[in-house]
Amino acid sequence: MKRTSMFMAAIAGASLLLAMTGCDMEIRDKYTPPAVSSVYVGFGGENTFNVTNVTVDGTSQTSLIDSSFAPSAWNAFSEFKTVSLEAGETAVFTFLQPTQGSGAYNTWGLAFYDDNDYGDFLRGDNWLNSYSDAGFSGAKWVNGNSSANGTYSNDYTYLTSGSQLPTDATVTLTVTFDGTDVTVTETVNGTTAYTTSSGAW
Repeated sequence: MKRTSMFMAAIAGASLLLAMTGCDMEIRDKYTPPAVSSVYVGFGGENTFNVTNVTVDGTSQTSLIDSSFAPSAWNAFSEFKTVSLEAGETAVFTFLQPTQGSGAYNTWGLAFYDDNDYGDFLRGDNWLNSYSDAGFSGAKWVNGNSSANGTYSNDYTYLTSGSQLPTDATVTLTVTFDGTDVTVTETVNGTTAYTTSSGAW
């Protein structure tokens, strides 16, 4: 009985201490990352690229031009040609189509991420890689491997988006961030080939 009384007294004392220190044991809401006003956009992939120009709102980013650009891996984002876009800004990556390969996904890749380490990776075959595979802590566009719900046009298809494009065709990837969505448009030799848009950032 004496041990029971001592145990109950200890519980009462702990409860009093918690009450005095203002601890209410309330369950807090799940952490929500702060809103962002800009996103990072990186261009890369599994090829060796001849990057002929990179612009942000029409201003050439000369330090990013590279005739033999070759990231060590598809998700080596620290090596990608990366720019920061404020709401309303547009980036254009221009490169020559690499040598044809068997997989359209080898054509190019774009990484989108923010200061909260939330992001997605878009491949040239209209596919979004899982954010965890891409090395991000969370996703905005899609949480797992999924179609990017893009649209091909002017007789371009999944195959012509990569493995059947003529070598050395001039390809541009235009990326616009409107403060909510990221929109991507691919042109080949001046003709629109593909377009897609993210969910709310």
